[in-house]
Amino acid sequence: EEWWDLCAGPHVESTGNINRNAVELESIAGAYWRGDEKKPMLQRIYGTAWENEEQLKAYLHFKEEAKRRDHRRLGQDLDLFSIQEDAGGGLVFWHPKGAIVRHIIEDFWKKVHIERGYDLLYTPHVAKADLWKISGHLDFYKENMYDQMSIE
Repeated sequence: EEWWDLCAGPHVESTGNINRNAVELESIAGAYWRGDEKKPMLQRIYGTAWENEEQLKAYLHFKEEAKRRDHRRLGQDLDLFSIQEDAGGGLVFWHPKGAIVRHIIEDFWKKVHIERGYDLLYTPHVAKADLWKISGHLDFYKENMYDQMSIE
């Protein structure tokens, strides 16, 4: 299997060969040369180019539709869930309406998997600190983890 660097260029013999109606500037950002902040900042340009205007329009429409269906936005707009960064990136706190949706999806998922001969398995959410040490997570996340509880 070959790997091709699409950024190596040149991509066209002449910029005159580019259909200007099939090109879209998506964003710009600063970037340091080779990621070194001591080096001069360069201008990074993000864009997309297509063979024709119809392909560009289809791509832009696809991107807009993806934004409309983004689960992060929908979850907030429909009051289904929230994400608290203090608890951990991507950890979902289900609101009542979202909990109902999740329950329906889980029931469907379980039914289909059991019908197809799969077994269900549940694992603990909490583990001994030694497991987190072995995986390397303890050192990295320790300041955001709760300390061990002691029972009096």
